[in-house]
Amino acid sequence: MSENSASPVVFDLDGTLLDHARSSRTAVLVWARKTHPRSERTAEDVVVEWKRLEDEHFPLFTERVITFEEQRARRIRSMDAFMDPCIGAEEHSTFDDYLQQYEAAWTAYSDVTSALEALSRRGHPLYVFTNGQRGQQERKIQALGLSHLVRDLVASSELSASKPSPRAFEEAWERLGLRPTSGHYVGDDLTVDVLGANAAGIKPIWLDREHRAGDHPGRRVTSLLEVEQLLDG
Repeated sequence: MSENSASPVVFDLDGTLLDHARSSRTAVLVWARKTHPRSERTAEDVVVEWKRLEDEHFPLFTERVITFEEQRARRIRSMDAFMDPCIGAEEHSTFDDYLQQYEAAWTAYSDVTSALEALSRRGHPLYVFTNGQRGQQERKIQALGLSHLVRDLVASSELSASKPSPRAFEEAWERLGLRPTSGHYVGDDLTVDVLGANAAGIKPIWLDREHRAGDHPGRRVTSLLEVEQLLDG
């Protein structure tokens, strides 16, 4: 067993363990059919606009410009207006209308359980560090059936900064009880996860499921099943 075989491995959550894109797409299409059955927007219109709104408003939360709840409210109000420009204020949906569908659609990628079980058997302590609100992120771990494998979770809502800030990684490692810069951080986002971890002195592993390649620090895998072999190499 190599020097790194029992080192801690910390994972991003959305886009790495949980198939957020699939869950979000499924949820918003169900939401649209239920709340705006007469809308002429196509399914692709709905998915693209919802993703655009998430990309616009969620970073305002991670940058501490607005609260987690406010970014949700802004997204659903904008989506209602997109579906029906004539909608009245009293007819607006609440984010809970979408959230119920989103939680029902939470799905792990097919390689997640096998990969984490293999790492756990090799003695690697497993953790999660995620941008987001702790309560929801904990529910995701439970829904994906990973609670017995993940020792602890840190969400950016608990910290003074969010990924990709090096300060966020430093605070997360402290909360997890890990030595500064120890272990590896596995994430799907090149900027937020890989460059952020690298800037904090933590070894990044880029999960490049879409085979984008290109220049990046650290190591690259296209499936979580490759992480065990990489650490043993």
